[in-house]
Amino acid sequence: MSRLIKSGLVSLALLLLAAAPAAAQTEIAGGFTSLTWNGCCAKGFAADVNFNVRGEQRDASALAVVVDFGVNRWPQHEWDTFVTGGLRWKMARRGRLMVFAQAEAGFAKWNEDAGFHGSGLLVGGGAGVDIRIDDASSVKGQFDVWSYPTDSDILTRLYFAYVRRLGK
Repeated sequence: MSRLIKSGLVSLALLLLAAAPAAAQTEIAGGFTSLTWNGCCAKGFAADVNFNVRGEQRDASALAVVVDFGVNRWPQHEWDTFVTGGLRWKMARRGRLMVFAQAEAGFAKWNEDAGFHGSGLLVGGGAGVDIRIDDASSVKGQFDVWSYPTDSDILTRLYFAYVRRLGK
């Protein structure tokens, strides 16, 4: 396992341990992703965890720390792994709907079938809608735009997930 991935996993573990006191405000999500780059698309999965650092789950707005992990496969070409973290602003809660926006930074690692591989810094953000099913669960859809600061490559991601709330 590469040093960069190990560092990312250790960082994620430390963040989750730090979130323990805030467990009543934690959300875990997982679902399907579709990435687009240079007019082509990759399919995969993602999971994220976020915990509120300001505001309650039922407040009209809240600020949360978010960590996101995803793996995608480009058809007959390569595997990509993403780990990002940042802030999510939960806003405009109306009944069962809640709109959110987020800013993230992290890294991407890619492994092409032909043997080429690499990694790089990834920055970006996105927005989405969370639709509450009941007090403990919801579904969400979000759209993200990421960029590699070292070049002009832009990735877009659609992410549809089931969300589970822990605690109150």
